[in-house]
Amino acid sequence: MIQFIFGLLIGGGVGLLTGKVYFSQRGPSSQKAEAAYQLARFQKRNRELEAEMERLQEKVRRFNRTIQTDGSHKELLQDDLAELKRKLAAERAKNQKLATQLQEYRDLCSSYENRLNKYER
Repeated sequence: MIQFIFGLLIGGGVGLLTGKVYFSQRGPSSQKAEAAYQLARFQKRNRELEAEMERLQEKVRRFNRTIQTDGSHKELLQDDLAELKRKLAAERAKNQKLATQLQEYRDLCSSYENRLNKYER
């Protein structure tokens, strides 16, 4: 039994010394490994973010092209609108001229009716 306890004590002491040596040797390299792992992880994340940024920049470029195209389309629509406004103004002027002529003809007809009514009496 004493041999057993003595063996446990010696084994525990050797285990402690081995563990301390193992952990002291592993400490800096473990930190290096952890730092290398973190660096690799950050580099991977950086590449992913750069790829995402490129995709977003391409979307912005497409959006800007669409805006420019829509802007050109908008300018064409504005030109069409201006032309239609000019045509509308011309038609309104014609309409006003015709309304004035119609009123003159009505007045003339009314005066002729009045003259005819005078002669009929």
